Amino acid sequence: MSLRDIAPGGRTRDDVAVLVGAHASLGLSAVGLVVEIALGGAYIAAAMRPSPRGKRWPLARTVSFLAGLVLLAEATQGPLVAHDDLLWVHGAQHLVVMMVVPPLLVLGAPITLLLRTLSPRARREVVAVLHDPAMKAVSGTTAGVALTIEYQATMFLVLLTPLYRLSLEHESVHVAVHAYLLTCGLLFWMPLVGRDPAGWRPSARAKVWMVASGVPAYAVLGILLVGRDTPLGGLGTLADTHAGGWVLGVGGLVLTAAGLALLAAQRAGTRSGSRDRWNARRMFAIKSAIRTQQAIDPEP
Repeated sequence: MSLRDIAPGGRTRDDVAVLVGAHASLGLSAVGLVVEIALGGAYIAAAMRPSPRGKRWPLARTVSFLAGLVLLAEATQGPLVAHDDLLWVHGAQHLVVMMVVPPLLVLGAPITLLLRTLSPRARREVVAVLHDPAMKAVSGTTAGVALTIEYQATMFLVLLTPLYRLSLEHESVHVAVHAYLLTCGLLFWMPLVGRDPAGWRPSARAKVWMVASGVPAYAVLGILLVGRDTPLGGLGTLADTHAGGWVLGVGGLVLTAAGLALLAAQRAGTRSGSRDRWNARRMFAIKSAIRTQQAIDPEP
């Protein structure tokens, strides 16, 4: 080691680089945590306000949204972050950020809550943005195919290209990857299970196919990683790569099954709600007919 490789204080330049990276990581984590706390606080404040018609915001939506924020913070700022150089930890983070957090946030219907809270003028501006022609890129049948391909292929792009090593060596790249995964998940799940205004709603069959496409995708990803004979990206050990393959393959399949179960539960709830509304309308019609008959021919 030459004198040029020794930094002031007796530390090597590699040590200094690690310390700088650690400080940068802590700074980005702090910013992310502040943003998540601010979003949670704003959501709670808006949810506590009654609507103009006096209706309360459903508690289930609030719980879902806050759970999504908590899981996002745990995945990106929790204790496991110190070990995300291990592929199985890295893969678990990505699964949570893209396949667990987005559905929870979407089920919280944040855009609907925002529209309920804003003034009429601001509400019109938000609706104008939602209906802007640029939004057609993420709506319609063509977008459904594109979003599905992007959603299911993202893990291959992030893990099986040089992007994986870059995300471990540069914290800014790592944060950008997480932001991309989250955005990709939100765009995918919003038209599938969301209650917010959307430019399109796939049919029930299309929803199933979009989610079920994750079965072959994660099966192939797991096989590719478990079958490798060299560590992924030239980092870590071969055993770690194989463990990551199992986590991503099995975890992806389990979460895909959970997504299908969520679609089925929503479908059953919609049918039940439709029957309840039909029965309510039927009883209202019967009571109205009885009141009309009594008015025409009152009892003696």
